[in-house]
Parts: sequence; structure tokens; C-alpha cells
Amino acid sequence: MLSIPKLHDDASNWSDYEPRVQRALGAKGLWMHVQGKATAPKAYAIINGTPVLSDGKTPATEEQIEARETRIMEYEKREYLAQHILLSTTSS
Repeated sequence: MLSIPKLHDDASNWSDYEPRVQRALGAKGLWMHVQGKATAPKAYAIINGTPVLSDGKTPATEEQIEARETRIMEYEKREYLAQHILLSTTSS
């Protein structure tokens, strides 16, 4: 992990904190999550109890379902990691 100074309560070290936290989160591929620009993958729609592709008709294969679930879990892990880094470098 890159070194990120803790942001002072009065934000007096903002000019040092901001570029470092941006670089650290960017290096981990998390900066888009902080900016709210990361797109969350969505689970497949369920039609008659069957997950279907975006056409609403074609059943998703087991591999497609597993891949989508993995993408969703990875996205959520990255969201939580970005939050953790920010919370651990700021005052509560």
C-alpha cells in the first residue's frame, strides 16, 4: 500500500493528502469508485425462475451466471476497500 497521511481534523494537510489518496486509490483501481463513476454489474433478470441474458429470452449458462456473480462480488469488494481506505485515513 502506498503511504497516505491521515487527514487532519481541520484539513490543514489537504494539499498533501488529496494527491496521495488519489494516487493510492488509482493505483489499486479504486479511484472511479470514490468518484462514483464505477458501474456496478447487475445480476441477470429472472424470467419464470430462469436467469436470462439481456434479450430477455436466452437462458444464461452456468458459466455466465458464475462469471456475473464473480464480477458483482469483485465490484462490491472494491467499493468496500475504497471506503475502508478513506475511513482509515480520515478522522471519525
